[in-house]
Amino acid sequence: MVLPRGSKRPRLGAEGCCGVRVTVHYSRGRCIFARELSLSGPWFGYMVPTLFTRALANIHVSGAGGNLPLSSWWSSKGLGLIPASSQEIETVRQAAFKRRLGLDANDRQKWSALLTENFLQNISLPPEGSVITAYAPVNGEVDVMLLITHLHHKGYQCAMPYVVEADTRLAFLQWTPDTKMVSGIYGIPQPDPTVAKELLPDMLIVPMLAFDERCSRMGYGSGQFDRTFADLKKVQPTFRAIGVAFEAQKFDLVPIDHHDYILDMVVTESHVYRKQKES
Repeated sequence: MVLPRGSKRPRLGAEGCCGVRVTVHYSRGRCIFARELSLSGPWFGYMVPTLFTRALANIHVSGAGGNLPLSSWWSSKGLGLIPASSQEIETVRQAAFKRRLGLDANDRQKWSALLTENFLQNISLPPEGSVITAYAPVNGEVDVMLLITHLHHKGYQCAMPYVVEADTRLAFLQWTPDTKMVSGIYGIPQPDPTVAKELLPDMLIVPMLAFDERCSRMGYGSGQFDRTFADLKKVQPTFRAIGVAFEAQKFDLVPIDHHDYILDMVVTESHVYRKQKES
């Protein structure tokens, strides 16, 4: 096992019959972890490296947007690193939220325009007349109003999320540039449900707090998009979910849980990330 200079030896302990839990106390470099085995002697005499990851600072997940703090984590079926508790997930979420809010407003406007161009040039759109949903941007999210307006004028039926209740799936109400918007339960603008009809999405353009190259998405924590995706799979199995974010929101690894939905793509101002095909 190789550790960066000045670091401490990690502590290893069983987590059930087939996992390990490692707590690391260092700030830079790389660390090599190993899976737990049933051994007759001390574990460190039998170490075989099986998983490589960037070093974390007690612990941090690093990436283009900086570091996200975690304190402990585990690996599962090669899918990546998942925090051990909901409190740790919330710590990551708050750090990502503050980071996005801290981006310069002029930069966000410029990047949103570049992202719109990148989306239209590189994303295969559904047939004309299909339903494409977006959202009303708040709290430093990518401004997709130029994109959704362009799609409307190209002949697509456009819609935006409507929050019925906090713990339910989202509905999607038809939107045009002339649609009357009202404030939802979270204070987010949404189409007036008394005049806008509900539509079934073929493509969803989704905001986020953070993402990684696998197209893992971190949202605000309500789980509404994840529940919506799960329900849509039953009635509209060919839909596509495409995340939009700034490159500054990208991290090496985003913590996910078993119910979190992996997006089909994530589009930024300079790249298009695509979900890895299941082997």
